[in-house]
Amino acid sequence: MKYFEFGKENKELMVLLHGGGTSYLGVLPTAKKIADKYHVVLLAYDGFNPSEPETEFQSLTYEAGCLEDYIIKNYGGKVDVLYGLSYGCRTLMQVLEDNRLEITTTIADGMSLRDYPDIKSDFWKEVYLFFFTGTFFVIMGRAGKLRRSQGEASKKLTESSIPRPAGKAGRIRTDA
Repeated sequence: MKYFEFGKENKELMVLLHGGGTSYLGVLPTAKKIADKYHVVLLAYDGFNPSEPETEFQSLTYEAGCLEDYIIKNYGGKVDVLYGLSYGCRTLMQVLEDNRLEITTTIADGMSLRDYPDIKSDFWKEVYLFFFTGTFFVIMGRAGKLRRSQGEASKKLTESSIPRPAGKAGRIRTDA
């Protein structure tokens, strides 16, 4: 995961979370414009950064935990504006659920009103992951090595098997 910062001279901190199927480059012009008034931290998720092709997206829980650790370490855990765009809203919601940061304002822009299905069968989980998420990433962008092997995708996305970054552990649902 990489963080790009703009407008460091500004007092208020805004964290931008880009959408899925794209990289931080899609939000870069907006981040630079917002930096006229805010200190902007633009997040580049693992597996979505063209300059880091060796990285691999693990899960929203993992990415949110890394972001929280970064904000706590560098900004004392305080954010004035947390802005999630499209799929970035899922990261935003995970950050809010973990309740580790002090956030003044959140903006969920283009958030899906429907949650992902609660699929109990391992076979159907793999089918869903392959066709709905895998195809999306193949068409729209590269999500690291994760989507190269459909058989491993289900294991890697099972959040209970992914180590959480240092700090408070989020709630992980294991009964699904």
